[in-house]
Amino acid sequence: MYLKERFYSPRMKIYFLTATLLLFFLFGSQIPDLLASANTPDIDDDGFIGEQSGGNDCVDSLQSKYITSTQACNPNSLPTFLESKVDPDSDDDIADHAWIQDDSGLYHLFFQNEDQGYGDYIEHYTATDLQSLTYVGPALMQNPAGWDSYGLWAPYVIKNPAGSLYYMFYSGVTAGGSDPDAEQRIGVATSPDLTTWTKYPLNNCLGTAGDGCVYDCNESWTRWGSGEPYDNQCRDPFVIRDEVNNRWLMFMTVNSNIGLPAGQMISVAQSPDLINWAGAGYILATKKLYADQGGVGLQLTGHVAENPFVTEYNNNFYLFFTDYTDQEDYYNIPNPRTEIQYLSSPDLSVDDQGSLNWAYRGSIPDPGVNASEIVVPYGDTWIMSQSIAANPYSGDWPTHTRDLRLKRMIWNDDGTFTTSNLTKLSCRVASGDINPDATEVCSDGIDNDCNGQIDDPALCDPCVDNDHDGYGTSGFALCPYSQPDCNDDNINIYSGATEYCDDGVDSNCDGLDNGPGCVVLCIDRDGDDYGTAGLEACEYVQPDCNDNNQNIHPGALEICDGLDNNCNSQIDEGGVCPRPRKIKWEICDVPDDMGGGACYIYYY
Repeated sequence: MYLKERFYSPRMKIYFLTATLLLFFLFGSQIPDLLASANTPDIDDDGFIGEQSGGNDCVDSLQSKYITSTQACNPNSLPTFLESKVDPDSDDDIADHAWIQDDSGLYHLFFQNEDQGYGDYIEHYTATDLQSLTYVGPALMQNPAGWDSYGLWAPYVIKNPAGSLYYMFYSGVTAGGSDPDAEQRIGVATSPDLTTWTKYPLNNCLGTAGDGCVYDCNESWTRWGSGEPYDNQCRDPFVIRDEVNNRWLMFMTVNSNIGLPAGQMISVAQSPDLINWAGAGYILATKKLYADQGGVGLQLTGHVAENPFVTEYNNNFYLFFTDYTDQEDYYNIPNPRTEIQYLSSPDLSVDDQGSLNWAYRGSIPDPGVNASEIVVPYGDTWIMSQSIAANPYSGDWPTHTRDLRLKRMIWNDDGTFTTSNLTKLSCRVASGDINPDATEVCSDGIDNDCNGQIDDPALCDPCVDNDHDGYGTSGFALCPYSQPDCNDDNINIYSGATEYCDDGVDSNCDGLDNGPGCVVLCIDRDGDDYGTAGLEACEYVQPDCNDNNQNIHPGALEICDGLDNNCNSQIDEGGVCPRPRKIKWEICDVPDDMGGGACYIYYY
């Protein structure tokens, strides 16, 4: 109580108000800019705000950008097909499958070895770049005496971030899909290396034998255990972490008892530990309903929702599913649905009232495919792995029936997307590598440095170097030196050349005469290579004490002329002049016979 009263005392309120006013006085003009900066997103975390938010980053996106200007990265090329028939078993058709990337970057593909819908075990392949497959061998086999005696279907693999184990969820079945009495359940196996798999040593499915069974879809919204044909459907598991609610979610196919007509829909279970599962709800938007059943806005055609897959983009979740009974009659029906359709939700909420947060969005752009999975390399590239269905609408049937076809998803702002045949990861350029500080990359068809020029001609055109000094006026990337030449007709002028002061020439191409670090020009009026200024530019660096006489300079021969010839501040030094004569005495004789006299002068 004392602390509370003291904190809110009148004196403290005055202190607080004074401090607030002082801060506003000092920084008030900057507050709007600081708030705007804090709220302005840098989507790709490269330190630059996107142009769409008022910045100067020409590509600021959750998605990577793709090179499209080279032969290897041609968006008009045929799609990549992955064929599994490279092992002795020629019946390895790929339908329900799963991708996962290990810690080394290697991709692993798992699928049921399906022979016209009758799979029995899980196969394993690898791919270094999602462009070709290498066979590894069988990953997981059925138990002839167990709950999965007939076969294993629809694997999905995750790595538990809480440990080092990989978990493979799969459908275990007691009979083929055409058997109305077949029972389908969900099992799990674990592996430390994606190669050696062991069914989890537990069975949570009542009335069954064998390890690994964790869930049987016996919920109030399913027909499980009703005794009707095809009632015990529980297959196609997809598992995702729901961090908001601290749980794991598993999406799967069930036979629904909700609404009319009868048919399949997507159900969801939840788990705290990946082993113990309980029903969480169902997603009504995956089920066909008659108009009087509230069908408007939901799935209006088909009635077999299966193969669920969830991916996240731009803070929304997208649930994809296959409905193989939807018509794909492109000859007689305008804009028909494709088999694969999708929903969206702002979160991973599900409930037993239909999970109405999941809204039906329509069908994907690509017909004639089913059982699609989505791989997200680097967290910025969405690649849809599509199994070619046994119908003519894909354009790749029958040549590639049950092969995988890769398509890259290109998201729009409204959550719709188009697809591209170009999926090579070698053609990918991260959004964060495109900004005003980036280096322009020639021939990639991208404005890497955001200067408004794609494959900037100044850098990427052939080198133009008229004066052959190694510096060009364009095509710098192909010149011996990558810096520009501001005067390509003078070999002494180029980027980095010596700049001389007061010569009226921008020798180093920095845009300035007398720029920083310029060298003063040698002043040598008499042409003896010794100057009175700019000595560093003269032939000799010693100063000339007489720049009007080329015979006078440091090191010149001193001569007897009354001048300082060698600039040592001494005149006629070193005995260069003869010794002068001095008068000693003078004697004059008496007059001679001629009446004259004679004087004699003596010197020494």
